[in-house]
Amino acid sequence: MVEIIKFVITKNFIFPLVFLGILLLIKPPFHIALIIFLQSAVPPITAIPIVTKRLEGNSSVTNQFIVSSYLMLLLSIPVMFSLFARFFNVI
Repeated sequence: MVEIIKFVITKNFIFPLVFLGILLLIKPPFHIALIIFLQSAVPPITAIPIVTKRLEGNSSVTNQFIVSSYLMLLLSIPVMFSLFARFFNVI
């Protein structure tokens, strides 16, 4: 359970904050910044369990990480995009 919490905090909050900092440094156009930020804020792709299974890993644990990340998405996306909107003018 602790590992899932660490994963969710890292993927749903820390990654977008790091990318927001990078975007503030390089200041790309809004549409480019939005795409990059969106990629950093969304949960991992659902093909990861397939890759995990092919590499003989534990796909049930991978599924737990993905489901947890998607559930936290309900909170993290609005929070992260409100921060994004503070620094980038929404067109």
